[in-house]
Amino acid sequence: MSESPLKPKPRLGQRLLGWLRTTFGPLPAPASNTTLLPNSVPETSELLATAEPSPELLPSLLDPADLERLIRKRQMLQWRDSTHLAIAKQAETMKSAFVAAIDAELAKVGIWGKVFGQPSNEVLKQAYHRKVRSPLFTLLRQTEAELRDVLPTWHVQMPQEQIFNKNKFDDAHDRLAQISFKPHHRQRILDEVNALFDDDGGIVDTYCQRVRDLVRLWLMEGPSC
Repeated sequence: MSESPLKPKPRLGQRLLGWLRTTFGPLPAPASNTTLLPNSVPETSELLATAEPSPELLPSLLDPADLERLIRKRQMLQWRDSTHLAIAKQAETMKSAFVAAIDAELAKVGIWGKVFGQPSNEVLKQAYHRKVRSPLFTLLRQTEAELRDVLPTWHVQMPQEQIFNKNKFDDAHDRLAQISFKPHHRQRILDEVNALFDDDGGIVDTYCQRVRDLVRLWLMEGPSC
């Protein structure tokens, strides 16, 4: 005898709905205009009219004159730092070129030169002017030209005296006069060259200090107009 397939049990919701129909009769159909939205949506103009007024913008706490001063100060400090870097990089290039020229001249020294060596400043005079003095003069002249262009934007007058003493190290090679130009004196010569560029009062220190002094003076004095 074959068993009839089991009918699925009605779900709880279906059973509850059947009980309500048996007890209270058929349920009324929902009205066609039933909606969860409000009866009317206010217009945009009504929303703006009922909205609270926005508070007034807070006044700026920074005076425009102070802002201009801060911008000018930032530009001056940026010029100071970039000029420091330019001087240091150019000095390193000049020193490397001068050392290479020194080594080239030492390689030419003959037997008699190794015994009776000439004063180093005489041997290296042309190399010094070509590798150090000329590019240094060009760098300082370019820096002065840049200043002439930028100083009016900072409302600062051009200094009456020269900005850089471009001739200060014209004869700096004379510090080598007491050293005979011989291969075994190479390290003594290079020590003097390093001191010329890197020591206090040397090329880098002299011109970087001048830049710092100028910027400090301009910041203390403020705009001239």
